Amino acid sequence: MAVIDVNLESVHPPLAQPLPSGDYRCRVSESMLIRSKSGRPLLKFIYDVLEGDHAGKRLLDAMLLDHEAGLSRLKTLASRAGHPNPNYLHDSEELHGLCFVAKVAVDTDETGYFPPRNIVKAYRSAGDGAAQAG
Repeated sequence: MAVIDVNLESVHPPLAQPLPSGDYRCRVSESMLIRSKSGRPLLKFIYDVLEGDHAGKRLLDAMLLDHEAGLSRLKTLASRAGHPNPNYLHDSEELHGLCFVAKVAVDTDETGYFPPRNIVKAYRSAGDGAAQAG
């Protein structure tokens, strides 16, 4: 027996097959702040797909918090999801339960080493009458 004494609470198994590219109405389900391999603050979100053929599936999204692009994405998500003050977030849990539309693409590794995965390219208000992919 090998005693490994490791906490796997914040580790999630890879998501199943990626969703087809398209727009998906989602709800922010979970968030966690971790460190990237290089030690940078990385905020990860899990979104639940709410409608269509892929309802119940989950999307993973992440943004670096020490980089302008990551902070811009976080503010855009907060704004599009209807956070009352997207200029200030005290805790990522303030976004939990909020809905928005995610524009999703499929990213493939040209080497074939890594499996295809979804990338959230943009966020839109859920009230925009978005078409559902799938």
